[in-house]
Amino acid sequence: HAVPGITEWQIRRVAEYCREQGDLDTAASYIETAEYVRRYADHTLWIKADWPDDLMRLRDEQARWMDDRMAAEAPDIAEVA
Repeated sequence: HAVPGITEWQIRRVAEYCREQGDLDTAASYIETAEYVRRYADHTLWIKADWPDDLMRLRDEQARWMDDRMAAEAPDIAEVA
């Protein structure tokens, strides 16, 4: 199904970019936003039988990326909180 607006994954990608550019305040703000979205938004992804294999692969890659980013961002989140 389609989810309107920006996703948590996209917000975290922007935060990662800001951090790479040295803009830590903006990165922290995006991380806080992503945490809010993770806590309060519905992230349910339903796999439908008619989804192509590529879409399921991309969903799995995004899930792995999110797990990796959450682990990497834990110190930043603790610092901001």
